[in-house]
Amino acid sequence: ISEIPKITSFEDINQFIVNKNLKYIGEGSTRIVYELNNLQVIKFPIAEENIEQNLVEANTYKCLGSKFAAQIFSYDSNGFWLIMEKVKPLSESEFKNKINNLLGFELEYHSIKTKFNIDDFTELPFNMELADALIPYNQPQKNLHKILCEHSKWFREFNNKIVECKVHGKDLGYDNFGLRNNGLVLIDYAFELSDMDAEDADLC
Repeated sequence: ISEIPKITSFEDINQFIVNKNLKYIGEGSTRIVYELNNLQVIKFPIAEENIEQNLVEANTYKCLGSKFAAQIFSYDSNGFWLIMEKVKPLSESEFKNKINNLLGFELEYHSIKTKFNIDDFTELPFNMELADALIPYNQPQKNLHKILCEHSKWFREFNNKIVECKVHGKDLGYDNFGLRNNGLVLIDYAFELSDMDAEDADLC
C-alpha cells in the first residue's frame, strides 16, 4: 500500500496491478476497480479523459458522507487512483428487494427502455434503473416523487442528500449500489449535475 502514492501515470497503474496481482472486481465506462484487500478496493481511470472522475467522486463523498456512500479512505490529488470501502455488490433482484423493504411497500417493475420515456422521470433527481424500480402499483407517474417523499423516510433522506450533493441521476442503477450492514450505499457516484440541472431537482 505504501507504493500507491507513487502511482503518477498509466504505466505506473499497469505495473502496480501486475506486481501486486490485484483481483479484478469490475469496470464502468470510465474506471476499473480492483480489490486492494479484504476491506478496500482501488479505482483507476481507464483513460486520460477519465482521470477527473476520481476527483469528482472524492469531492462528492465529502458531501454525501458514509450514511449514503461507501467510504473513501484516500485518493490521488491528480486522479490516478482512489481507495474506497469494499461493500457487498448487489444483483438487480437483490437491489429491487432491498428497495421494497426500504420504501415500506411493494413496487411493480417495468422495463423503462421499452415502456417509458426517460423524460417522464425528470421530476425525480435520479432515473434510469433506479426510477425503473420505483414505480408503485396503480399510481400515476406524475405523483411518484410526492408519494415516495411522504411514505418513505429513507427515500426522503436519500433524495434530499443526493440533490444537495448534486449527484447525477443517470448514474444511479442497481450496480451503483452496494450493501453494508444490510443498508444500501452508493459505490459509484462520480457524475455531477450541472448547476442548472441541480436547481431543477426536487427536494422532498
